[in-house]
Amino acid sequence: MIAVHESNEALVDIREACPGVVLQIDPLRQKNEKTMYARATVASMLATAQSYLPEGITFVLRDAWRPLSAQKMYFDSYYRRFQKEHPDWSERELYRYTANYAIPSDQPLRAGHMTGAAIDLSLFRNGRRLAMSSKKLPFGKRAYTDSVQLSDYINRNRQLLKDVMERASFVNYPKEFWHYSYGDTMWAELTNSKTAIYGPIEAL
Repeated sequence: MIAVHESNEALVDIREACPGVVLQIDPLRQKNEKTMYARATVASMLATAQSYLPEGITFVLRDAWRPLSAQKMYFDSYYRRFQKEHPDWSERELYRYTANYAIPSDQPLRAGHMTGAAIDLSLFRNGRRLAMSSKKLPFGKRAYTDSVQLSDYINRNRQLLKDVMERASFVNYPKEFWHYSYGDTMWAELTNSKTAIYGPIEAL
């Protein structure tokens, strides 16, 4: 167990802190959310990472801080998806597998998105998304950052994303090429830190 020593750092509007980043808010959340938020340090680091990108390439952000309601929605959605893909799995197996991709809402200390520390992103070049994945592979295999079954072109795009994010001191969740964080419990685990500095924020 990793302890959380909450810094009480504020959430900030990413649209204002990182004006060059493209935001793609989930249509299911657009009614209640008009922008995205992250901890102030995380937003500053994201702006720094963007400055490392080659000319013509920018970030497209798909998720950042999540309220508790959104965290529950994503867990339930993944659970139903894997339930259809693996009808022979038990509830326990489905729960544990789903937790690889969306932390259950009853475990908020582990949910990086709920802390404002985690962001999901990919790359645009001149307004068009760069290839970062392949639907020819099952979800689990194409989600892994270092998948060996993807084309060299896709892996180069992923490596570019990883290089600039790690240069800005983010860490990548190895099971999701799009997920990076700083300051949450996953970051603490991957950097061998004893404590995390961001805990969950359930609502604005």
